[in-house]
Amino acid sequence: NVKKQYALYTIAYMQERLNNAVAEQKGQALELKDLPCIEKVIDTVKSDNNADLRAAGINSLSRIARPEYKADLTTIFELAKADKDESVQAAATNALEALNK
Repeated sequence: NVKKQYALYTIAYMQERLNNAVAEQKGQALELKDLPCIEKVIDTVKSDNNADLRAAGINSLSRIARPEYKADLTTIFELAKADKDESVQAAATNALEALNK
């Protein structure tokens, strides 16, 4: 589990760096759907059996949040607020608060 959590955070870091480089060169970021491995991160949030991994996925998505992704991330975080695990609910609530600042 710890290795998978680390992988999710590493993916988010790499996505953030890639996106910043693309935005700097081209004047706009990649679309959310075009980020490497994004489907895996979203699938983890939606359906992984491990609550720690679902929360890590939310935190990873929160790290890459950009105004362009607000609508999609809001949908994902709102769904996660209804998760059966309190730590996932808390991560989703925190991610939404950060997204809306």
